[in-house]
Amino acid sequence: MAGLFWLKNGENRVGTASFNEIDLPPQSAPARVGRFLFRGGRTVFTAEPGVEVLSGGGPVGTLEMKPDVPGPADTIRIGSLSMFVIQRGNRFAIRLRDTNSSLRREFTGLRWFEVDENWRLRAKWSPTPGEKSLRAQHRRYTEQAVCPGYAAFRIAARTTAWSPPRRAISSSSSFGI
Repeated sequence: MAGLFWLKNGENRVGTASFNEIDLPPQSAPARVGRFLFRGGRTVFTAEPGVEVLSGGGPVGTLEMKPDVPGPADTIRIGSLSMFVIQRGNRFAIRLRDTNSSLRREFTGLRWFEVDENWRLRAKWSPTPGEKSLRAQHRRYTEQAVCPGYAAFRIAARTTAWSPPRRAISSSSSFGI
């Protein structure tokens, strides 16, 4: 990820110039790439004339972009950059990826702690009757989420439970930190 830009109602300009609300990395794109018009949960991207923006392999002039929820999100590309709309609760943002990012190019891998099998947990899933609402706290915001149940497990002679939001659950397994 190279950036996360929360959309404000109305016009959100995008490009490398500092006056843009969505400020792209220097020399990665033109000063003015286009704009995202955001209203009522809908996001429409319009490219500046003469700027080559692609989506689905073809050129884009104007595109109403579907967010990642329920997915899949529409993605636009300009050079090494790709952008798509994410939805978190009632908030929407542009997520930016850069395949030419120095952080990505110079990444040498992760260092891990030794595996401790004592922390490999087996849990019993218990669905919640109906749907339970919970507040999910993120670094910069809080969202309401639906929790379909909880996973109970024992660790260090203590029973505890994990109540994941719905999008954290796959049909076959789930992973939590």
